[in-house]
Amino acid sequence: AMVICTRLSRPMASASALCSKRAIHLCICIGFFFISSAMGQTTTAAAGGGGGATPTTTPNPSAEPFNFACMNCVFEADGVTPKVVKAMYLVSPSVVENPKAEAAAAALGRDYNCDDPKLAVPECFVADNWNSGWVGELSHKIFTNLGANVIALTRANFSAISYQTYTGGSSFTRCVWEVNKRQVDLCVGDFWETNERRAIAPFSSSFDLDTMRLLTMPAVEGGDDGFDPMKLLDIFKPFNNAVWGIVVGMFFFTGILMYIVEAGSDNSDYEYEDACQSPIVRYLQGFTKGVYLSTLGLLTAGPTHNVTKWPGRIILFGFALFIYVTVASYAASLINFLISTDNTPGKIASMKDLVTKGRSLCLLEAMADLVPEVPNSKKVGMDDYGPMVEKMYRNAGCQASIIGKTQYQSMIQAQAATFKVCTDKRDPKQFTTCTNPDFEQSTIALGDCTCSSDPAKDPLTCPDDCPDHHKYCKILEVKDGAFQLAIGMSFPVTPDMLDYISAWVVRYRLDNTVTKMRDLYVTSQYQPICEVAGEEASGLTIEQMGGTYTISSVIMVFGMIVHLIQFFLYRTPKEDAGEKDALGEGEEGEPAPAGPEEKDGADMPPAPPQKGAEQEVNGDKGSAFEQRVITAVSAKLNQLMERIDALEMSMAKQQPAPGQTGPAQPEPEQQVNGWLAFLSPGQQTPE
Repeated sequence: AMVICTRLSRPMASASALCSKRAIHLCICIGFFFISSAMGQTTTAAAGGGGGATPTTTPNPSAEPFNFACMNCVFEADGVTPKVVKAMYLVSPSVVENPKAEAAAAALGRDYNCDDPKLAVPECFVADNWNSGWVGELSHKIFTNLGANVIALTRANFSAISYQTYTGGSSFTRCVWEVNKRQVDLCVGDFWETNERRAIAPFSSSFDLDTMRLLTMPAVEGGDDGFDPMKLLDIFKPFNNAVWGIVVGMFFFTGILMYIVEAGSDNSDYEYEDACQSPIVRYLQGFTKGVYLSTLGLLTAGPTHNVTKWPGRIILFGFALFIYVTVASYAASLINFLISTDNTPGKIASMKDLVTKGRSLCLLEAMADLVPEVPNSKKVGMDDYGPMVEKMYRNAGCQASIIGKTQYQSMIQAQAATFKVCTDKRDPKQFTTCTNPDFEQSTIALGDCTCSSDPAKDPLTCPDDCPDHHKYCKILEVKDGAFQLAIGMSFPVTPDMLDYISAWVVRYRLDNTVTKMRDLYVTSQYQPICEVAGEEASGLTIEQMGGTYTISSVIMVFGMIVHLIQFFLYRTPKEDAGEKDALGEGEEGEPAPAGPEEKDGADMPPAPPQKGAEQEVNGDKGSAFEQRVITAVSAKLNQLMERIDALEMSMAKQQPAPGQTGPAQPEPEQQVNGWLAFLSPGQQTPE
């Protein structure tokens, strides 16, 4: 097109007559040139680029319809050669591992460290060896499916350009910069997808969610925290607020039912009522006494009510079941609180408490912007979890730290981590490596340690050989409901591989492959060995106690129903019988049987009413108590009169006839005492 246009345009300068015709030809050639150029660009893009362009991925034409979660489908520009993918593996126990490199290092008698150029073995740079760990195996499956030619890199291969660009201490953020500078195509590890990192390089779809834990150390006994009066309320922790509300409600419910059923009968619990008081006052006194007896029953672990009726016995049975389950559940839950480390006071009680007390927080550098409530002056950025937790443990600059769920399981719960940390006090950061090579670097072995004198002995018995064995069992997890932090984990990846990696991540996440891998490498491997280390002892909930309370309430309601049935069905005939007795009539209108005074004609007081007569004389509930008082007094007077008559007759018989000398008479005081004893046998004083 360029040649034709040049030939057609050249004569225009000298052939003005043909100017218009040549101009038309020129326009046609220029249009043809641009159309050809556009078609050439489209063909080049479809073929994976040309000239000095960066090779791109090309779908396999045989894969129709095309899906980015494809098999053997990434190629170089020629469309035939498998694409070369440079993957940087960031070693982390149970996350990204290389068992063959570890075995090779052990065979050479050197420390296993693929991140140190001086210690790394050739097996560290073979991609197929990075097929262990839940993230390492996931990436290996994806690369195998895509058919990529993977070149394995480690932290030992960080480029100079990344050090010039990023001066922080996070090797994970540095790897993201390596992707940005096209030094690597993919970083393999449990990378957090933060706003800072997303601005540097693209990230694939998330394959998991990392839930953060807030940790602290136990408060020093007698330290500056002082006495907390709120600790006095810890006795209520075995039950939550809803359960305590039900317990108090049962006190009132039981007390009211027992008063309704038992009041008005021969129940000593309610005989203190003053007949001169108004009914409202008597009702309030009765309800209060019932609630008091119910509360006392729970505190003494047994019912304290007196019962005289079957409805009362049924209600008391339901209340006894309530007491039995409540007391047993409280005791069991209280023991759980006493042995739980969560009950041990920590240096902080919440994130708000940390800010209020002005304490410092250790966290990874990449997380600094995710905790805005903590002032930047109180944030201590670290390069890795091991040095971070060790700094908090030694109280070397922070009193709390934030850790991911995988590291919490391995380091805190299972005490199975081994890591290096710069413990030299002259080092200002105390990261994994010291800023000065001459400074001292220590290895922290939480679980992998043996006694030199006897390998079979418990490492806890030889602290000189194993000073770090299980020492993180003292660390407490802070249960703060206001602290909710979870970060998605994904792969930093170059744009040309983004769709392929994301498609396979989504497929493996949806078919639970990711979950199964994590369970295999993390959950099943790291079993808790510290007794309830950091586990919260939660109070029993209404859902756990609701069944028992429901059964108890149903039984008590049934007792109340029985009482109502008796009240309406059986009380009316008794009232009718009481009215007939008051009129002096027996059955069928016959006169009532004559009393003792009518039989023998003696001048005797009327016989005392029989038991229960006070309920039959008057059906008025308001006068029941007065009737009982009158009946009791009448009975006592009758008994007293009988004894006086018997005493007079006895004295008359003992009187000697005129002119006879009888036995010696007792002293007056003795005689009076004898009369009193006769009148009131078994009592020290007369009534």
